[in-house]
Amino acid sequence: MNTPLSTSPDQQLRRATALSWSVVGLVVGAVVGVVVAGIIGLVLGAVVLAVVCGVLGMLLVARFLESTLDLTISGVAAVPAEVDDAPRLFNLLQGLCGTAGVAMPHVAVVDASGINAMVAADPSHDRPSELIVTKGFVDGLERIEMEGAVAVCLARLRSGLAEAQTLSVALSVGAPWWILGVVRRRIVSDANFDQAIFDADVKGVGITRYPPGLAAAFQRMLSVSTRVETADFRTAPLWLANPAGEAGATHGAGSNDTSGAAAGSRVDSANEERPPLVERLALLREI
Repeated sequence: MNTPLSTSPDQQLRRATALSWSVVGLVVGAVVGVVVAGIIGLVLGAVVLAVVCGVLGMLLVARFLESTLDLTISGVAAVPAEVDDAPRLFNLLQGLCGTAGVAMPHVAVVDASGINAMVAADPSHDRPSELIVTKGFVDGLERIEMEGAVAVCLARLRSGLAEAQTLSVALSVGAPWWILGVVRRRIVSDANFDQAIFDADVKGVGITRYPPGLAAAFQRMLSVSTRVETADFRTAPLWLANPAGEAGATHGAGSNDTSGAAAGSRVDSANEERPPLVERLALLREI
């Protein structure tokens, strides 16, 4: 069973990288020790190089973590928003952040008619989190619906899921060669497994204590659209719903919101592995 949030993702990355580089140092040190000074050199060289490589790995991780948030949101065509741009959203945020015990995130808006939102957190904990919403999110949701959707975003921040997902996206975008592939794959897998998504929905409902609000938001998203044409497929896990469109959507012809996604969006819906919105909606209706 996956337990991605028992240890913060940046701690997982630091430990795994330091261990990996230390092992490399031990191997290289042993070889150098044998060549240079026999048994004494073997022990000393292995220990010294293991420590040096471990420290170097930690420094590289620290520098990478500092750039993680920028790597993640750089491809999202969002414009910073002020209170006057979305007064309802900011009003809800202030109240919900206090209830959830979460710091107020920066807010930005994407010019897209689909109803969707994404949240990203800085694994280095040096910068505020980012909440990015579509124009359709600001204009197309009723207050109670917006409250439910925003609460899920804040639940992802509070639980550490947003941080884990942000790091997983940055690892996919930056793909640093010095981080072992097995480490990258583990973090990406842990950040995006189905139960974490369902848990965030339930925790969001726990903040508002009103399941019908989030259920109504999901229903509205299915009936309008969740597509964000400018979204990058690599940032798809950070969005509240599939930015390429959700299967089972009821708008327009009513068959499938993902049809034609590849023609008008940078998101490839084939890469989407999260549980569909219809399943998450069904779970909410059972609460």
